[in-house]
Amino acid sequence: MKLPYVAVTCALSVTSAVAQTQEVRVECKVTQVTSGSIYIDAGRDQGLMAGDRVVFLDANGVTSEGLVRSTSKASARVELLPGSPSVERNARAEVRIPAERAPKTDGLPPHPGWTQPQEGWAADKPLLAPVTGLKPGERESVWTGRLWSRFDTDLSTSTDAGDSTYNYFAVGGDASLRNPFGQGGSLRIDAEAIAKLRDTGADNESESYLSIDRLYYEFGGTREEPTRWQMGRFYSGVMPQLGVLDGVEYSHRSGSDVAGASLGWLPEPTSERDSFVDLAANVFWKHEFDEQRRSTLGLALQQTLHDGTKDRSLILADGETRIGEDLTLRGSLWIDLYDGDDDLKDSSWELSELRLSALYRRSVDDGMGLSYARILWPQLLRNEYAPVSNDLVQDGELNRVSAWAWQQWNTTWRTDERLDSWSDQDDSGVSWEFETSAQDWVWDAGRVALALTYADGSYSSGPGVRVSADKQYDEVYASVGWTWSQYEEKDWTDDDNPFAQHMLHGSVDWSLSEAWDLSLRADRRFDDVVDVWSFGAMLSTRF
Repeated sequence: MKLPYVAVTCALSVTSAVAQTQEVRVECKVTQVTSGSIYIDAGRDQGLMAGDRVVFLDANGVTSEGLVRSTSKASARVELLPGSPSVERNARAEVRIPAERAPKTDGLPPHPGWTQPQEGWAADKPLLAPVTGLKPGERESVWTGRLWSRFDTDLSTSTDAGDSTYNYFAVGGDASLRNPFGQGGSLRIDAEAIAKLRDTGADNESESYLSIDRLYYEFGGTREEPTRWQMGRFYSGVMPQLGVLDGVEYSHRSGSDVAGASLGWLPEPTSERDSFVDLAANVFWKHEFDEQRRSTLGLALQQTLHDGTKDRSLILADGETRIGEDLTLRGSLWIDLYDGDDDLKDSSWELSELRLSALYRRSVDDGMGLSYARILWPQLLRNEYAPVSNDLVQDGELNRVSAWAWQQWNTTWRTDERLDSWSDQDDSGVSWEFETSAQDWVWDAGRVALALTYADGSYSSGPGVRVSADKQYDEVYASVGWTWSQYEEKDWTDDDNPFAQHMLHGSVDWSLSEAWDLSLRADRRFDDVVDVWSFGAMLSTRF
């Protein structure tokens, strides 16, 4: 079988060898998703600043990109880049920051100056005796992580469906135990106990379950031990784009190359994470062009079985590079391989997904970006996507080109622009947004912003306005916003009259102490048909 060599070459040619300023990776997760904003559980204490790039990864391995727009002590507000897939709460996120911004974790005071004379020192001998660090298996077992308790409620009034109430309760944690068995490994758990209650007036529904996002033990993968093992529920340590796996992974590093394989089940992309239906076997390889891992190229092959029946045969490639200090290029592609059992696909292979992006950031103050995405619907037995028709699997496609830019004109004024063009098998459209914001203009340590938008979607289109404001009060970060959108339905009802929708949003992030944080939010969305109030609270502690 001849592979699409040209497509592979184009997507992977974005990778080159560049050695630049050292960076560190800050791993975090999504705590809240609102209209136009995503909140992550990392902020100024972890070294984040406005303008930092965030990469999100869901359980199926689909990546999205965003930029940090504002930070509080322990959280940050992120806006997705145009064309990026939507992100759900609890999705994994990663931010790369310069090493000099990373918080110091040793907790040791500076060493005082030497007061004793240097005795017995000779010019041909080292001043200090050699220092031998502790091996991973000799280190103390220590728990680190975060615990939280969360409550959300929605109160809905609808002229069509009547009144309803939805309540969501969750208690969870994300913690790591270093060296639990004296072998230098680590144990990681990320889980929530969840209860949902829904009251529609005519019917009451409730459910409770334990959602385990990650639970695994890993060892190796260090300078002393280049072989690494992962066991449990985890993202691949080499190719996380393969998604969450219930199984085992082996990888081995040789110089700048890492290769390995994994075997296990793919949990369903639901809150319950049901598993043991879809078996996946993966092999992968990754090359790192520089010590800071800022330029990488990865390749993976995956074969899945659904209830014992052959399902997806996938080739996955992913590359990224930083050119100088200004330009970041990324590319990824997914190629599905088909045979005679796949009656909805004519060809023996298909480029199911292609994503290319370029981000030019001259500084935190100025930058621009460009992205392209092409997505087709693969034929699968696995319940990975929302139900789609056979026609969509055969002929459906989505193409999207997006461009965006931002400029910090002075210490006060900033502008942001976005243009998004899309097309599918039936329609096409163009959306845009222009925002101007002012920092420390109305009040100190605060920001106000005004945005004009136009959205052209598959079912409706129309203009919009968004007004927002935020302010930092010592250990309290508060934000409010109002959004107005007017939509005109497109070709799917007889009523072409436009309708307006309003949304009000307010949130407070309060750092109660060095370890404890409290977040409160309130939203209201209303139009001629629906009026929804939403409230939420989250209390968390780090240890």
